Amino acid sequence: MKKQFLKLWKLFRGCRLTAMLLVSITFLVASCGSMNSTRNEATKEDFESLKNVVITQNFQIEQQWAIPLRGNSINLIGNEGLIFFKGDSVTVDLPYYGVRQVAGMNRGGGGIYYKGIAKNLQKTIQDQQQKIFLTFEGNEHTEIYQFTITLYANGKVSTSVNSSQRDGISYEGNLKANSKR
Repeated sequence: MKKQFLKLWKLFRGCRLTAMLLVSITFLVASCGSMNSTRNEATKEDFESLKNVVITQNFQIEQQWAIPLRGNSINLIGNEGLIFFKGDSVTVDLPYYGVRQVAGMNRGGGGIYYKGIAKNLQKTIQDQQQKIFLTFEGNEHTEIYQFTITLYANGKVSTSVNSSQRDGISYEGNLKANSKR
């Protein structure tokens, strides 16, 4: 009797573990699906508004996460990176976490800083995916930067920065339209 009880207990315990595993996988799949849908929940009106903001080139990007090439994501609360577009000018002030390949002159803070004309600015609008790509170049002293910004209709922004002297880095943040013209 005791052996039968142990067999039933092992079977029940195995079923319970299997059931818990199935429930966990179901929740994981459901949560991944909901994360995906939040990025795509923007309406056509949101995308048209985004296009208008980008065309006027009067907006700012507030970066909330830094994603270095080597290492983990870094929350930028209290050290937020900013990018301002006003007409054909841009101001980039981003914290940098990574490896500098070449010792160079910078403004002392070690971050990525550029203020001037967005050189070779290209805008690519993808209506189907409801996103806009901006690419431009800039330099600070001897360092040359290449910026790639992806703007989504829901206000999310991804930014990648490649440098002639440092490892590349990416940022995640939000778009804010400037109210003053």
